Amino acid sequence: ISPINLNCNSDSSGKAIANVSGGTPSYEYSWSNGSTASLISNLKSGVYSLTVTDANGCVDTSSVVVHVNPLPNIVATGTDTICYGSSTQLNATGGINYTWSPAVSLSSGIISNPIAHPTSITIYTVMGTDSNGCRNTAQVLVSVHPQGLANAGPDKNLCVGDSAQLAATGGLNYLWTPSAGLSDSTIANPICHVASTSTYTVTTTDMFGCNVQDSMIVFVRDLPNVDAGANGLNCFGSSTTIQANGASTYVWSPATWLNNPN
Repeated sequence: ISPINLNCNSDSSGKAIANVSGGTPSYEYSWSNGSTASLISNLKSGVYSLTVTDANGCVDTSSVVVHVNPLPNIVATGTDTICYGSSTQLNATGGINYTWSPAVSLSSGIISNPIAHPTSITIYTVMGTDSNGCRNTAQVLVSVHPQGLANAGPDKNLCVGDSAQLAATGGLNYLWTPSAGLSDSTIANPICHVASTSTYTVTTTDMFGCNVQDSMIVFVRDLPNVDAGANGLNCFGSSTTIQANGASTYVWSPATWLNNPN
């Protein structure tokens, strides 16, 4: 007169209920575990017998098998620490269905192996459910190194045939790409000698091994087409004007006998 109950350890334990029909509405209950209530709970797996006595002294007995399913052993794993801007794959085992939280930085909150992309230290909790419907949880902590620094320096202006020194900051190690035109692509301040306008990207590596990138442009300008003017003939003691064109500023040499060499 009492049903079999299937429960999980997460429900505290099994429950058994006495369902009595017939007789008068006043009953006394006596369970094998000492309880005198019609409903008993917090039971371990086992067989429980019940004796019911009504107001007339009539007695009936029954028994119930309570089976308490164990909780699933849910295990969650993932990379302990990642670089800012990177991701890591989380993995959960021990169940057949999973729910992760917080799910905002996950590729999916309902699969066993989502991709996590946190921007700060985050504790992920996964609830796993087994084939019996029993649930258990596990956690994995993912720390995030602070965002590194990379500064490739200001853009440069070069004339054809000239060179300039680049100057990157922010890391312990540096790698410039492309390496063409650079004296050394693995230092912070290589000499650049390039024939045409080029964009250079520097990748800096910090103390945690995390990489950050920044870019700058080296503009290569054509040389001006300067014309000093026609040759002239002048009499001793007189003066003449010489006229140059093709540029915005000028410096004449030798400066002797000129009223203004600039």
